[in-house]
Amino acid sequence: MTVIEGLKQIRGIVNIGGSTTESSASISLALLTSGSCVIKNVPQSLELAKLIAFVNSNLVIAKRESNLELIINTQKKFVSKDVTLTLGPEKEFLFLIPYFARERLNFKLKLEKNLIDECNVFLWLLDKFGLIKKESAISYLSDFKTSLVNQEMSIDVKTFSLEEILFCILVSIVSKSMVKIINAPRHPKLKSFLNLLKISGADILEDYSLEQDTLIVKPVDSLTAFSFSVSWSIKEAGFYSFLISSVSGALVFKGVKPSEFLPLTAKLSNWGVEVESVDENTVKVWCGREKTVDTIGEIESKPYPGLLMSWAMFTLVYLSSNGIQGSIIFPEQNLLNSFVVELNRMGATTKMESLGSGLVKVSVSSRSAISGKKIIFQDSRTVLGQFLAVLSAKGKSQVVNFNVLEKSFPNVFLNLTELGVLKNPS
Repeated sequence: MTVIEGLKQIRGIVNIGGSTTESSASISLALLTSGSCVIKNVPQSLELAKLIAFVNSNLVIAKRESNLELIINTQKKFVSKDVTLTLGPEKEFLFLIPYFARERLNFKLKLEKNLIDECNVFLWLLDKFGLIKKESAISYLSDFKTSLVNQEMSIDVKTFSLEEILFCILVSIVSKSMVKIINAPRHPKLKSFLNLLKISGADILEDYSLEQDTLIVKPVDSLTAFSFSVSWSIKEAGFYSFLISSVSGALVFKGVKPSEFLPLTAKLSNWGVEVESVDENTVKVWCGREKTVDTIGEIESKPYPGLLMSWAMFTLVYLSSNGIQGSIIFPEQNLLNSFVVELNRMGATTKMESLGSGLVKVSVSSRSAISGKKIIFQDSRTVLGQFLAVLSAKGKSQVVNFNVLEKSFPNVFLNLTELGVLKNPS
């Protein structure tokens, strides 16, 4: 058990780690190339470590040359037996499926029951491309008999997450079809990945002349090896920003492009947080202890450049810990329910109501405040939100399974240890 005291003012410099989603997609693309690929700034999370170990044991050579640099050499392929892909909360193993599809390697896909709803888009895409058949409510088998037929198809990704869009592109690349991906967001991580795809020889056209931004993916016979550096983690940078907002202090973020971070920093500025662009890869964020706003009205979680799901959950902690009245509209999911219950157990005053159409509104009262409690870290998808609540709480919290944070977000653990926030945890 780890005891952590909340409301510690924080000052210093943090290096923002690489994006886990972009890392997974880059590994997936590397598997489709011929040669040796170098992927830099790959975070050392437990989920990615498992993915890399699986690739190295079952598919091709994959090894870390240094802490953050990964080498994938596809020139030596292993003779793979039929494999089972068991999905964890972060769903990284889904990104192996494009490789299996191209190589015609049979696989079985198993999901935990609580992940079925979250994987609906991935499963829909795999079915649309004819790559799977249902075995049971939680398992699917590869099915290549009718897959990847020559045809033209359109896929609307307006409501897709970044992870789902990158997966859609990768499956499109190994298909024999021309795929139009419409309503593609102008997300900086998507732009970064599209640049990588072009470097590797993928045939992708970006058409922003239409009313709906469109990506056109055409079949290619082969892709070339590449060297690429994964860009910064939007989720991690958002966590530090809301930490400053809740406990006060000042942080300098290294490795963050200010223009790409603007959708969040613009909101924070309206809430009394000071933000300065130091240079093209550095942002400074600071905030005093005085509460500068009492209410923020109603906001909705939306894809970039809107309030991302992770940012919305951090906002919920920020409102609850500071007694700021406001409402946030989320996509309805069990994960959110358990997160709100935990916040209320820590003293937050929130109310959830269904809005229909798969949406739920969480309202925070001006009487809300959170205090240290015994809390269990269980899920990598919510652990940063839980950790933010612990650090924003009055008094001490007893954290069980603190290693969930350390393994899923090792860079956060390292940064906050160096800054003294986690000094001598007991």
